[in-house]
Amino acid sequence: MVSGLTDKQVEEKIALGEVNKVNHKTKTLREVFITNLFSKFNIFFFAVIAVLIIFYIKTGEIKLMLDGWGIFSLVFVNTVIAIVQEIRAKKMLDKVELLINRDICVVRNSVKVNILPEKLVKGDVIFVERGDQIPADGFVVESTRLEIDESLLTGESEPMIKKNGDNLLSGSFVSSGNGYFTADKLGGDSYAGKITGMAKNFKYISSPLQNKILKIIQVLSITAVFLIIIKAVDNKSIGILSVDGIRQYTTIIISLVPQGLVFLTTITYIVGIYRISQLGGIVQKINAIEAFSGINTVFMDKTGTLTQNKLSVTNLINLTDESIEDVKKLLGTYAKYSSYKNSTLNSLCVYDFEKNGEVIDELPFSSQTKQSAIKVNINGEIRIFLLGALDILSQRIDQKSKSRINEDEIKLFRNLLFIEVFPSNLQNDLNVDIKQGEIKPICVISLLDTIREDSREALDLFEAKNIDVKILSGDSPYAIQAIASKVGWDISDDMLISGPELAEMDEHKFKQAVLHKKIFARLAPEQKKEIIGVFKKKKIFTAMIGDGVNDLPAIKSSDLGIAMEEGSQVTKEVADIILVKNKFSLLPQIFDEGNRIVNSVSMAAKLFLTKNLSVTIIILLTVLTTLPFLLTPRKVSFLNIFIITLPSFLISIYNKDISRRKKFIKDLFTAVSISAVFVVVFGYVAYYLSPDYYKNITEESRIGIFLCVIVYITVANYLSVVIPSHAGAKEKILFSLYSASLMLILYVMTVVDLAKTPLFWFKELYEVPTLNKEYWIFITIMGLTGGGLLYLLQKLRRLLIKTDETF
Repeated sequence: MVSGLTDKQVEEKIALGEVNKVNHKTKTLREVFITNLFSKFNIFFFAVIAVLIIFYIKTGEIKLMLDGWGIFSLVFVNTVIAIVQEIRAKKMLDKVELLINRDICVVRNSVKVNILPEKLVKGDVIFVERGDQIPADGFVVESTRLEIDESLLTGESEPMIKKNGDNLLSGSFVSSGNGYFTADKLGGDSYAGKITGMAKNFKYISSPLQNKILKIIQVLSITAVFLIIIKAVDNKSIGILSVDGIRQYTTIIISLVPQGLVFLTTITYIVGIYRISQLGGIVQKINAIEAFSGINTVFMDKTGTLTQNKLSVTNLINLTDESIEDVKKLLGTYAKYSSYKNSTLNSLCVYDFEKNGEVIDELPFSSQTKQSAIKVNINGEIRIFLLGALDILSQRIDQKSKSRINEDEIKLFRNLLFIEVFPSNLQNDLNVDIKQGEIKPICVISLLDTIREDSREALDLFEAKNIDVKILSGDSPYAIQAIASKVGWDISDDMLISGPELAEMDEHKFKQAVLHKKIFARLAPEQKKEIIGVFKKKKIFTAMIGDGVNDLPAIKSSDLGIAMEEGSQVTKEVADIILVKNKFSLLPQIFDEGNRIVNSVSMAAKLFLTKNLSVTIIILLTVLTTLPFLLTPRKVSFLNIFIITLPSFLISIYNKDISRRKKFIKDLFTAVSISAVFVVVFGYVAYYLSPDYYKNITEESRIGIFLCVIVYITVANYLSVVIPSHAGAKEKILFSLYSASLMLILYVMTVVDLAKTPLFWFKELYEVPTLNKEYWIFITIMGLTGGGLLYLLQKLRRLLIKTDETF
């Protein structure tokens, strides 16, 4: 075995700075502060504040300076919440990163040790085997049929056999065999580091839902410009750049730009990622969360999902005239001298073996051929053994041996055939030897896999959620059927089909079989990918659960790739989610958490956009009719903080809605349209009716009533969003208490004399009016009437468009 670096050499490399620089996925605290303080939205609002200050200096109108302070307070509240939440999220994600650190096996002081990626130094000798991802560029120093798949980097699908001296690229992975290589280029200097094309953890890629939100914001921004132009034309009589005109334009800007929505969406996703990690899943791509709500079919590999991939020999059929003990010793010898120990070979290591053996050549297990082979020198005699799937290798044995195999008795197990090969002339290529040589069957090995205890629970949960489950496996169909039966999932024979059968079908029959069968056996990795491709073409959302290299194409092709923690490294690298605890039954709960995240964003968007559309309607009405423009920058800032930002924050923390939301855009805009119309109509109705009940009411008080009724209606809108989505009394009480507290605070601020309290400054800053107590009777009647009607109409709307599938 290679000796690797010594501890002294490692210290020298570290002193020279020749260490692996691992990019941390989360921001530093400094980056959190800077990115939030100088976000695009904040810079935009700082510019608006600067304009107000300039006009204040020019005109001396104190209202403009106070408007600037009002906007600044809104920016300040949003920024503080953003920083606090992102720091919390950072700490959460830092904890998650610790869970998914992949150790690297290196040789130091002639001993194999596992180290963290950041401990790797230039010149380290790294050991890799099937399923491992290459962590650095380097060159091979010892190869045992080392096959490298570079498809993730180059797109080349065929694995390449690497010999001593051949180059390896970081980001590729071992598809077969094992070997040692010397690390030459690390971190950003490596091939993968330069192209940054690999699927790494916590990629902040905009999800489809986030893209929709961004498009809405773009439309609102364009609308704001359009409305400012319209309002400017309308203001010719009072002066386009008059104080009132500037205040109106500013109101339009801060009303139509939902600066908190993008932040809230991102934070909600990040907090959701942490919650999922607490359940036992690591989300590696943020946009995978949205796939949860759309999954219709779950595919899984049997081994490592329904079963634990812990095999034991349950039966041996001796096909020779030798004793069973001699046969077991040959099996033990094969397992002992095979350098790649998978679960099958580990189950054979319990047997005794020949002590004087030396490996000459080896063919590690391949998912394509379903077999492995070894050429070994035992006591001076060169012998070749072949181990593979019974239903594939049985084609090479004679009829006499076949007659000794009762397939009915062993069809429920995973069955292997052990063969010795006798080539007429030994070749340097083991592949040639096993293809051309005569064969002697030695025994049939029946293996039994251990069932996962939570398999039945997971299948029941999937069934309860109307999610179809199918098995894609390389095992024999009856072995898979038997495992399914043991977990209480009875699948009839007509629901089974094999890879060779699929390969002979035309396109139409292939599609029909894929859509209707339940168990797909003896599949090659590419066939798994083809099966998922059929569902993708039909717009059926799929999830693929696997643990091995053979599952990689399917995991990459599915809408949601899920890997088990005990699976191969590269499978975990490309998966969207890793089940850290290998607990299959947690998956439905993780799906629920994903739905919760999407629903939180949807609820918050309704609150933000209701305000945006309400202001748009008000502006258009004031231009097209004689209605007065009653909003100011400070009043809108007040509405933003208390009826938008804080309620949305509450939703992101306490929302429990796990329904599968459909028709996002239709649901959003129908809800927002109804709410905005109610806000505007009842606000202006209250403004115009108030003099009929209060003869000596002032204009300032009428505007105050207008503002208070708007708050009432938006609070009812908030309740119409959150209450129907929550069956739990705790959440309903919490959301209702917030709403009642908000109205109580507004009542106190408008009625109680706050001149000698700190709240007076707040009241003055946000232009909260002072009202007579009796006005609140009228405000409450209007608010409860409008809010009640809004709540009932929103309930009717949900019934008509059926946007959710609540479980």
